[in-house]
Amino acid sequence: MRVLILSANTGGGHNSTARALVEQLEKLNIEYEIADTLAFISEKVSDFISWGHSYVYRKLPRLFGIGYRFEE
Repeated sequence: MRVLILSANTGGGHNSTARALVEQLEKLNIEYEIADTLAFISEKVSDFISWGHSYVYRKLPRLFGIGYRFEE
């Protein structure tokens, strides 16, 4: 069995979850690969979105909150 873990380079939550899955997969000797879904577009886009995400929640937390409320 092989497992593909799709993650997103936006903050640490997605990658932390991926690492937790990897810990369990390694215990079971299951092959895995982690892929940054934003990098499917391009590495530059992934880096930019990651930077923008971090910037907004650190420097403009109210805007970040509005975005989450809008999403719901």
